[in-house]
Amino acid sequence: GKMKYLRTAKLVHRRVKSWIGKGNPNVSQIDALLEAEFAALKNRKVAAIQKYEVAILVSARSGLQLEAGLCSERMAEFLWDQGDREDAKFRFERALKYYREVGAFAKVAMLEKKYANDIWPKPSEIVTLATDNT
Repeated sequence: GKMKYLRTAKLVHRRVKSWIGKGNPNVSQIDALLEAEFAALKNRKVAAIQKYEVAILVSARSGLQLEAGLCSERMAEFLWDQGDREDAKFRFERALKYYREVGAFAKVAMLEKKYANDIWPKPSEIVTLATDNT
């Protein structure tokens, strides 16, 4: 099960590293995301967060909004699993922003549905919050 996927991921990562070594600049974000995922698997929180941030930055600066969305989503899920709800929420919002920019509205809808009860307030809560401030 899980070991098969880990083996495949390591194989892909070696291939990506070889491409980078040969001067291919188009896979740096994949390298950074895989590094983040490996750090997350080892529960190295600080390293994982740093590497996710690099992956997001490299993707966004390269104009790869879809990849930036994926990296943000993966970081959010990692933070969520670590119990860091506020930072996870921020990263989910960023992922949604990136996905919307490329027109991935089905992905946005899927994420909103998946995390609706955990991350975003229900419409009734928004109304209550709005009326409490008056």
